[in-house]
Amino acid sequence: MAPKRPKIRLWATPRRTRIDPAAKRHRYVDRLEGLWGQLDTIIVNPQTEEKTRIKAMNTLIRCLNVVYGMVEAMEVEEIEQEIKELEEDERRREEQGILGYRLPDPAP
Repeated sequence: MAPKRPKIRLWATPRRTRIDPAAKRHRYVDRLEGLWGQLDTIIVNPQTEEKTRIKAMNTLIRCLNVVYGMVEAMEVEEIEQEIKELEEDERRREEQGILGYRLPDPAP
């Protein structure tokens, strides 16, 4: 006879949380700027070993790559927002019956 295992019940309750991507990006940039300062201190210190300096430089390059990726993401979001605004303007013009272009004046 096999030993009986006690049944385990699990209840999971989802929580709603709102994430503000722009604020989160700003916090990350602030944190990265702090890291840059620490890395810069290590790199410029003449008493730091060369191996440690190289590691710090590699880490600094990784930080820069992360920020570059964040900037690209922000630019995409800005472009998407501009497109939404353009589509909204176009929709309003259509509702008002305004053409998106001008017809030339009739010939005399």
